[in-house]
Amino acid sequence: MGFKISVIPDHPIYDSLPAVKIGSYQNPVPEDYRPFAQGRLAFGQEGFYLQLIAFEVTVSPFSRLRAEFSADGKKYFSLLIKESGLDEFSVWEKGELLWRDDEAAETVPIHGEDLQGEYWGGQALIPYETLLRIWPDFTFEAGKTIRGNLYKYSGDPKWKHWGSFYPIAHWDQENPFGEHGFGNFELVSY
Repeated sequence: MGFKISVIPDHPIYDSLPAVKIGSYQNPVPEDYRPFAQGRLAFGQEGFYLQLIAFEVTVSPFSRLRAEFSADGKKYFSLLIKESGLDEFSVWEKGELLWRDDEAAETVPIHGEDLQGEYWGGQALIPYETLLRIWPDFTFEAGKTIRGNLYKYSGDPKWKHWGSFYPIAHWDQENPFGEHGFGNFELVSY
C-alpha cells in the first residue's frame, strides 16, 4: 500500500486533497530551524496536478522542492521548484538525463506569510501530452500504481537539510534522488 493519489474528472481543489508530508529529514537540522513541507497530488482533466509547499522562518535561495515519479519503472520525471517558481523539468532513465524541457510543465509560484514565517512553493500541471511522451503505453486510471517521492532540501550552510516523503537511505551519495528512493503511490477514485 502506498499514498493515494486522487483520479478526478476535472480540476483539483487542493485543500480537499490529502497532504503528503515531507517529514523524513536525514541531515541534522539546527534546533531553531524546523523545515516543514508537503505536497498534494491529483490526476485530473488536463494531466497530473501537483502542489508543493514549504514553510520556513526565512526562505533561503538554496531551498528546493522536488517531485519525481515513474509510471513504468524505467523512465521518471523530475520537477524542481524554487522560490520563484519552476527551476527544471527533466526526464531520466537509470540516472541518465534523457531530455529537459521546462515548458513541458506549467507552474505557478506560491508565496505568502503567516505568524510562523513564510511559505513558498508552486502548483504544477504536467499535461497528459507530456506524460504520454514519457510513458506512451500507461493509462492514468484508478487501480494503477506509480512510484515516486517528494523532497525538500537546502544546501544553505546555515540550514543545510534533506528531507523526503519516503525515507532515503543515503543522502550523502553523489545523487540521492531517483528510483532507488521511490515508494508506491496508488491511483484511486474518490
